[in-house]
Amino acid sequence: MAITVKSVDWNGISSDEQQKIRDIIGKNFDGQTVEVGETPLEANNGNACTTACSIAQQAAQAACSLLPWPASTVCNFAAEKAGDFCRSQC
Repeated sequence: MAITVKSVDWNGISSDEQQKIRDIIGKNFDGQTVEVGETPLEANNGNACTTACSIAQQAAQAACSLLPWPASTVCNFAAEKAGDFCRSQC
């Protein structure tokens, strides 16, 4: 599954920062990638599965906070959307 981030945000950060975001999302959300586009994802809430997704999101966002701005903002957005998608699969 690809996590979509806004192109205007993505293009505003360096390619090194883009790769770090891809690495963070891939590490914390198995099989998910970061792509550029404009389509948001929806989320559902539920049980222990949603808790696990939320923990993965929090871990990704903690790693995102180590990046400089604006990469940290883009990374946090991607982590949020990855968490939303993960929860929607529960």
